[in-house]
Order: sequence, then C-alpha cells, then structure tokens
Amino acid sequence: MTRIILFGVPGSGKGTQARRLEHRFGYCHISTGDLIRAEIAAETPLGLKMKPILEKGGYIDDSVMIEMVQHRVDRPDVSSGYVLDGFPRTLNQARGLSRLAVTREISILLDIADEETAIKRILSRISCGSCGAVFNLDVNPPREKDICDQCGEKLVRRADDTENALRKRFRVYREQTLPMLDYYQSLGELRRVDASMAMDRVSTAIEEIVS
Repeated sequence: MTRIILFGVPGSGKGTQARRLEHRFGYCHISTGDLIRAEIAAETPLGLKMKPILEKGGYIDDSVMIEMVQHRVDRPDVSSGYVLDGFPRTLNQARGLSRLAVTREISILLDIADEETAIKRILSRISCGSCGAVFNLDVNPPREKDICDQCGEKLVRRADDTENALRKRFRVYREQTLPMLDYYQSLGELRRVDASMAMDRVSTAIEEIVS
C-alpha cells in the first residue's frame, strides 16, 4: 500500500492536488478536514465538541485525529493506497501515523512562502458540500455562479474561512507543523514543490515524484 502525505500552509492547494492524485492514480483521498466536518454535520458528540474549535481556527487534539485516521484507513476502499490532506500536523500525529504500516510513503511539501497570497486564495475559495469540489473565484471559478460544475449543488464558503481564523491557523501552523516538517526533512523523505505555480504545473511536478 502507498501513502502520500501532502503538507502545506492553508491555501497551498493540498485538497485540489489530493483530488487530482486520486483521479490520476486511484489512491483514496483522505481529508481530515472533511472527516471533522462530517462529524459536525451529523451533530455527533465529537462533532459538537470540535465545532467551536474549528470555527476559531484551532486544531483538534492529536489523539482524536489519530483515531479518526486509523478508522478511515481501515476501510476497504483504501486497499491500494491513500493521499493524506491535512494530516499529520504535529510531531505526535506523525509518530502515530508511522505506526500504520505501508509499503511506500511519499511526503511532499506544497511550498508557498507568502502568507498574504495564501490568505487571498482562501478568501476567494468556495466549495461544494455535496461532492467536495473546490473552486476559486479568481483563478478557477465555476461555470455558473455559485453552482458546482460537477454535481449542480450550491457552492458555499467554509465557516472557518475568515481572515481572523486564517491568521490563527497560520500561527498554529508555524508553532506546531513546522517542527514536524523538520522531522520528515531529517529522515530525508520530504520533497518540495513550488505551490505558487499554476495548478496544472503543480500537478505535473507532484505526478513526477509519485510515478
């Protein structure tokens, strides 16, 4: 089984590139953000606990995240491999993930140095709550305003896509995730792709690494 881990600041394109890898190679796209939002939408006890944390731009406890990912990768549709989008984000999560055996692991950092560019991308982002498709009003708008090209459902902004929440997410990223990236770098397993390029060029660079 192959495991691909996509790292990057909010707005670096992890979700878009993960979906492209799923389409290109058949690896299951696992977004921890989607897993969390599913719990919130279902109003489970865990979802009700996580909702205010997510809306304020915070991160969920490591043990909860590891448990959610473990349950997801145990499902049959993950038998050939999976792409992780948004996990791990801390050293504890990385160590927990290392206990889930795979035959090949590829870690890729979608590198975007300018925080303001990333924030602008996110504030222009709308997504489909039904099929998960993501559009950008500046560079990748839907053909019909506020309507998903793929399934025809209404497009919406994520509740946590506010400037205040985003700046907190960047601060937490610098404090918690950057040390974890140093860990992968020390293992000699972290590849870097310039995420400021056009989406198609980023996809090509990633596919060259994965192939």
